[in-house]
Amino acid sequence: IAWFAGQDCAPDAEPGSPGCPVQVCFKRITTVRRYQKNCKCRKSVKTEKQRCRCPKSSKKVSCHSDNVIKVLRTTYTLRGNSCLKDEQTKATKVVCYEKEKPDRSPCGEDGYRQVKLVSYQARDCKCTRRVRVLRERCSCPKDYRARECINNNVVSTFVTYTLTSKECIRRSKITKEKPS
Repeated sequence: IAWFAGQDCAPDAEPGSPGCPVQVCFKRITTVRRYQKNCKCRKSVKTEKQRCRCPKSSKKVSCHSDNVIKVLRTTYTLRGNSCLKDEQTKATKVVCYEKEKPDRSPCGEDGYRQVKLVSYQARDCKCTRRVRVLRERCSCPKDYRARECINNNVVSTFVTYTLTSKECIRRSKITKEKPS
């Protein structure tokens, strides 16, 4: 004859209830065996602990190299009197918009404007805004003509400016005239 005593271990047992610790659950099994020896009835009692529930599943999230999120999932499956541990790792790369997007201010009286270059960079597995501020040439001085007398000659200088992508290119045309 065998019979069991102790708490049944139902999967929905309340954590913290007697015989069912929060992380690991064991149940106590008592086996009573009756037998006859030397014409007398005898009884043997054997008590053992048997696992009846495994630890809860867990998830650990970590950041690597500023741009890789790793998720480690650990699950346990009850097999016989032990828990089989299964770990799965998933890595996801954090992708940020890295191309710099220019934000230009209006052209100032000095011929320059402010340019904010906004981009995003992975830091601690989050996209962090990065701003660089530059000065950019946006207009050139006005063209002009200058006249002066050098060695009894009238020298005319005509100066023009051409705006390229980064600077003003100055061109001068000099002509000499004899005084009349």
